[in-house]
Amino acid sequence: MPIPLERLFGSRTRVKLLFLFTNGIRRPYYVRELTRLTKERVNSIRREVENLRRIGLLTTHVRKSKKYYAVNPKFALLEDLARLMHKTGKPLQDRLFEGIKKVGNIKLVLLTGLFSQSKTAPTDLLIVGDVKEEVLKNFVLGVEEELGSEINYTLMTETEYEYRKNMNDNFLKEVYASKNVELLNALAPNLRVKITK
Repeated sequence: MPIPLERLFGSRTRVKLLFLFTNGIRRPYYVRELTRLTKERVNSIRREVENLRRIGLLTTHVRKSKKYYAVNPKFALLEDLARLMHKTGKPLQDRLFEGIKKVGNIKLVLLTGLFSQSKTAPTDLLIVGDVKEEVLKNFVLGVEEELGSEINYTLMTETEYEYRKNMNDNFLKEVYASKNVELLNALAPNLRVKITK
């Protein structure tokens, strides 16, 4: 029998926010963006993110006059909450990268650094494939605008990626050793790397 999480956690809005903040891409969100993603009322979102901030699950910062909320990686019950949310339903879809396939023939999109709260990652976004560089730059600018923060991205062709992987390249080793989120992987089986969870 499915667990009615809104009864366990007190509100449907809080449950949606927990799904969003603890699973998948752990990135900063502002209130209006959370309203769009959860399809809940703005007042409910404001109330619940403040509740989650007060208990220590979320942190805040202001950038370009927008107040952002991000999950606190030091919150004692973070991974327990993430496992619970993962077991009880499908996380909300983060639409930040839904247009990534339009930039070209993409073989791999890996998020780390800012998006996975990994301070040791050498990049925030690794893209492998043949892309239109101007289109990619505009896409990244749009992501930065939405985040209110600059992101460090790395682009490789599939040939370069294969060469680096075969050479046991330090950059790729550091990327895969860092916590990451795989958004897309259309690489040939021999080029795939087991993701660090």
